[in-house]
Amino acid sequence: MAATAPFAYFFMMPGEFNLYGKTLVAVSLFFSNFLFWRSSGYFATDAELNPLLHTWSLAVEEQFYIVFPIVLVGLWALGRRRAAFMTVLALALISFILSEELSTRAAWANFYLIPSRSWELLVGSIVAFWGFREQRDVRYFDHLGGALGLCLILVSLFVIDSTTPFPSRWTLLPVTGTALVLLFAVEGTAVSRFLSYKPFVLTGLISYSAYLVHQPLFAFAKIRMIGEPPLSLMLFLSVLSFPLAWALWWFVELPFRRRGCFSQKHIFLAGLFGILGFVVFGVAISMSAIEQGHIQPNVRAIAEVKEDTNPREERCFRNIDRVADHPIGECYSEGASPVAIIGDSHNEALSASLHPTLSETGYGVYEISRPGCPPVPGLHNALDIENTCDSHNRSLFSFLMDSDMETVVLTARWSLYVLGTPFDNSEGGVEHLSNWSGMDLVTVSKERISRDDSSRVERVLSQLKSEVLELASEKHVVLVYPVPEVGWDVPALLARTEQFGPGQFDFSTAFSRYRSRNALVLDLFDGIEHPNVFRVKPADIFCNTVSPGRCISVLDKMPLYRDDDHLSASGAALLASEILRVVNSTHGDP
Repeated sequence: MAATAPFAYFFMMPGEFNLYGKTLVAVSLFFSNFLFWRSSGYFATDAELNPLLHTWSLAVEEQFYIVFPIVLVGLWALGRRRAAFMTVLALALISFILSEELSTRAAWANFYLIPSRSWELLVGSIVAFWGFREQRDVRYFDHLGGALGLCLILVSLFVIDSTTPFPSRWTLLPVTGTALVLLFAVEGTAVSRFLSYKPFVLTGLISYSAYLVHQPLFAFAKIRMIGEPPLSLMLFLSVLSFPLAWALWWFVELPFRRRGCFSQKHIFLAGLFGILGFVVFGVAISMSAIEQGHIQPNVRAIAEVKEDTNPREERCFRNIDRVADHPIGECYSEGASPVAIIGDSHNEALSASLHPTLSETGYGVYEISRPGCPPVPGLHNALDIENTCDSHNRSLFSFLMDSDMETVVLTARWSLYVLGTPFDNSEGGVEHLSNWSGMDLVTVSKERISRDDSSRVERVLSQLKSEVLELASEKHVVLVYPVPEVGWDVPALLARTEQFGPGQFDFSTAFSRYRSRNALVLDLFDGIEHPNVFRVKPADIFCNTVSPGRCISVLDKMPLYRDDDHLSASGAALLASEILRVVNSTHGDP
C-alpha cells in the first residue's frame, strides 16, 4: 500500500484516486472483497486498473483464518475427530453447491465473497485431516495420484478462460489437482522430484511477494499508457516482478519470520499503527481532503464525464431483481401526446437528455430502462436464470398497449444481443466483457444458448422484427439504430492524453467497422416496413460528419461517451435533438 500511494497520486484521475482511498481502508480492515463486490457491476470501471484489486483474495483468506479456527475449536470440543472432519466436509460441500448456483445467478458476489469461495480453502482443511499421518513408503497410487493432480492443474490453465464462470464446477480442476499433489506427491515420487527443482522451490518461496507485486505493476502500466500497453512491456513487467518479489521476500518476509528480529510487541504495535495510518490516509483520499494539484482543470472536467448519471436512474433504471408495477410516478412527466422511452442501459444514458428535451417541448414522457435487456418480450440469456428480462418486458408492453402512450422510442445495444460478442474496434480498443453469450428465445433452454449458433441469431432477429411490428400496430414506434461503440474508455483515455501528453491519439473509429459490426441489425431495421415505424440513425450524427469514414467519440475536446459505449450527457444531447425531430414528425410536424 505504501509503495503504490505515490504512483496512485500522480497517475490516477480523481475518480480513480477516490476509489483507491476507499481500497486502502478496505484492505487495512480485511474487507476489500466486499468493496470490489459492491463496486462491480454494469457500469463498473475496468477492474484491471485497480492496483490493489488482488487484495480481494487476501481478504477472503483473512476472513477464513479468523472464523475457521473458532469453528474448529468448537468442533474439537466434541472430542471426536471424525465429527469435526465430517462437519468440515459438509461445509465444503454446501459452499461448493452455493458457488455453482451463484455462478450464473450472481457472478460478482460468487467471485468475491467468502460463502462461495470457502470450499476451496476447506478442501485444504480436508487434505490436512486426511493427510495427517506419519511418513510412509511410496506406493504405486502415490505416483499415479501426484501425476494426475499435476495434470489437472496444467489442464486448467488451458480450459479455464475469461468466458468460464468462476468459481464453478470448473474450479474443481485446479483445486482437486492441488489436493491430489498435496496428498500423493510425497517424497520419492516423480512429481515430488520434479517440483523440488530449485527454480520451482524459489518460485514457491517468493510466490506471495510476487502475488503482491504483479497487480500494481500491470495496473499502473495500463493507467499511464495512452492505449493498451504493448505485449513487450507486459512481458518485461512480468519478468520484473520476480526480482522485486525476491527483494520483498528477503528484506521484508524473512526478517519478520526470524525470531529475535522483532518481538511480538513490536509486530502488533507496527500492525496497529499501520492499520490506523492507512485507514486515516484512505479516508482522507476518499473525502477529497488530499488534492491532486498537478491535475489540470480541463483534465478534471474531462475525467468527471465518467460520472454523468441519469438523475432518474435510481427509480427508472430497473435492476435485475426488480420487475415494476407500471406506471412508476417518478419516471413520468405530465404533458400532451405521451411518449415512452424504453430500452437497456443505452436507453438509460440517452434518457438523461432525451427525457427533459421531450418534456420541455410539451410532451408527456415515461422513461423505463433495464440493464442488459433489450425492449423485446420473449428473449433471455444464459445468465438470466429466472427470465426477469422477459418478465420486465411483458409487464411493460402490457402497460404500454393499455396506456395512452402515442409514441414508443426503442433504444438498445442491439448487436450485442444478436451477436453475443464484445466489441473490438480493430485498432486496439477491445471491450472487456465476459460470460456473455447473447440472447435467445425463452423457449430455448439456457444450456443450449451459444453465441456461435447461427440459428440463434436468426431466431433473435425474427423476434425483434415481430415484436416491433406488433407494437407498431397500436403505437408510433421510433427505432433508434445502434449507437456506435468505441472500444476505449473515452473520458479516462482522453483525460490521460491531455494530462500526460505529448502525442496525438485518434479517438475516432472506422465507419466500416460500425457497418460490419451492425450489418445484421441495420438490414433488419431497414427492412421493417410499416407506416407507424420511424427511424433514428445515430451513425448519421456521429459518423462521416467531422471526419470522413470515421465515427467520432470526442467533440471540442470533450467526450461524447461516458465509457466505451454509453453516451455522455453531451453525446446524448446530440442524439436527443434528432429523436425530438422524428417524434415531431409522427404528429405531422416536419
